[in-house]
Amino acid sequence: MLAVETAPRISDREIIETLTRLEAGQKALETSMNQRFAAMEANIDQRFAAMEANIDQRFAAMEKSIDQRFILVDQRFEAVNQRFEAVNQRFDAVDQRFNAVDQHFEALERRLDDLLATMLAMFSAVILLIVSLFGYIVWDRRYRSTSAGDASCSVGARLGA
Repeated sequence: MLAVETAPRISDREIIETLTRLEAGQKALETSMNQRFAAMEANIDQRFAAMEANIDQRFAAMEKSIDQRFILVDQRFEAVNQRFEAVNQRFDAVDQRFNAVDQHFEALERRLDDLLATMLAMFSAVILLIVSLFGYIVWDRRYRSTSAGDASCSVGARLGA
């Protein structure tokens, strides 16, 4: 029994004081934990706020960049539209030239038709003159040959033939 010591008796007061100190320590620990959790929560909130601000800045920068690109694309489309308008003006000028050439060809065609009609009239007149000349020659030969026969008869009769 020498190895076993008996424990001194703890009074109720000591137990209560110890429990009170434990409760106070636990409350201090709980307060400390709550403060740490609040600090962590505040830190996390600050980080999320900073992250949101950073994301908002990035989205604003992206939006600005996209808007600038769209402005550049719109400017390029305007340049293309101006080029198409220039091409359309050129086509209109070419159409006007073709219309002028068409009018010139129509005028030439009318002049050629007039010249053809004049040449046809002259050729017809020449043919008519040639035919009338041949008709006169034939008529003259017939008339002279019959009158010459009559004239030779009357000349022979006069001569007493």
